[in-house]
Amino acid sequence: MDCEIILNPVLSEHEILNLWEAAGWKKENSKCKIDCLFWAGVRDSEGHLIAFGGLVPIGLTHGYISKLLVHPRYQDQTVHEDLHEFLLSIAKRSGTDIVSVTPECE
Repeated sequence: MDCEIILNPVLSEHEILNLWEAAGWKKENSKCKIDCLFWAGVRDSEGHLIAFGGLVPIGLTHGYISKLLVHPRYQDQTVHEDLHEFLLSIAKRSGTDIVSVTPECE
C-alpha cells in the first residue's frame, strides 16, 4: 500500500480513540499528542486514520518512538515499517542522535 505519512496532522481525540480501540489498546493511553513533540498519522483513501506514532524528545540528543500502532486491517502491509522509518528520519533531522522504541503504551 502506498500511503502518505503526515507530520503533526490535525487529529481529533475521537479518531485517535477509534484507532486505539481497533488495535486493542486501552483508551486512557490515547493522550500521546500531549507528550510528543512530533507525531505522524496515516490515513486511508477515505480519510480514516489507520496508523499513528509519536516521537518524544529526552534531552537534546535522545528520544524515543512511542505508541506506534497500525489498524489491524493494514498490519500485513508496509504501513508500520514506513511510519517507523518516517519517525526515525524526523528524529535525525531534529538532531536526535539516539532513538529508542517503546514496544507498547506505558
